[in-house]
Amino acid sequence: KHVVPEELHLYFERVSEILLGEDEGMKRKAISSLAHEPGLHPLTPYFTQLLTERIKHKDTLSDLNTLQGLVDIVWGLASNPHVDIEIYLHKFLPVVLTCLVGGTLGQAGDNHWQLRQRAAATLKLICRNLKDSEAFYQIQSRLVKTLLTQGFLDTKKPLTSHYGAVVGLGMFGSRVVRTLLLPNLDKYMAFLDAILHSETASLNQKHEANQVLGVLIRATGCMIHELLTAEETAAARGKRTRAAFEGKVKGGPPPAAANGTGAEAGEEAGVRVEDAALETDCQQLYKLFGEAILPFVPTAYARLNIAPC
Repeated sequence: KHVVPEELHLYFERVSEILLGEDEGMKRKAISSLAHEPGLHPLTPYFTQLLTERIKHKDTLSDLNTLQGLVDIVWGLASNPHVDIEIYLHKFLPVVLTCLVGGTLGQAGDNHWQLRQRAAATLKLICRNLKDSEAFYQIQSRLVKTLLTQGFLDTKKPLTSHYGAVVGLGMFGSRVVRTLLLPNLDKYMAFLDAILHSETASLNQKHEANQVLGVLIRATGCMIHELLTAEETAAARGKRTRAAFEGKVKGGPPPAAANGTGAEAGEEAGVRVEDAALETDCQQLYKLFGEAILPFVPTAYARLNIAPC
């Protein structure tokens, strides 16, 4: 048992009351205090006990405000550089994962989508702030495997769980999306399209399916944008280097295109996608999502044949 000063006990009780309450202004102040106040590490076991007890309560999953408060507590503690949360992760992670991929969260009509987004961002924050690199790779690997196999690929789970899994995988970056999400996309879209075009599916099911479709487009679109932008930048850097070298050899100034300006640069930018696999990925996404994926394609690639007719 930890023996802490009475002031810290009062702080714990007050912050817990605020974060599990409904005053949004006070919540923001309490989260900021948790994230920056030094000397809070002795309270971590108390917050951990609060989290584990509340998440097991039968009424908690139907109370969106309480769930949001629990995620906010984890967010604040994970943000605080003076708090070492690694020894409590086995208690924190189940709470956050429940708020991310739980089937039914809150009451009908509640905005549980926003809660899932917040929970995904909290998972990313936890992994980013881990001080031990080996722990980082182990925990992130376990998390993405859980989200993929027990969330996204489990068609017996509700669509709300699939939504949380996609949001969570997207938070871990383009490499995770390309490696884990993209290879399973064709099969999953067949499952999702069956619901979207079903005559027997309820309006709520179709709404949930559309929500999942939206985050799939966003996750894969951000992936394609990041990868194509990186390729475009590398190609532009290579052109500038080559043009500067040729200018020195010939004894004249480099052409305007070498600086990435002018009509010539615009005409030459992004002539083709160097990575054939990346071009195939673009075509796969266009086949699945149509023109919804095009806004994520950088301008230099807009006229390329990555969206075949």
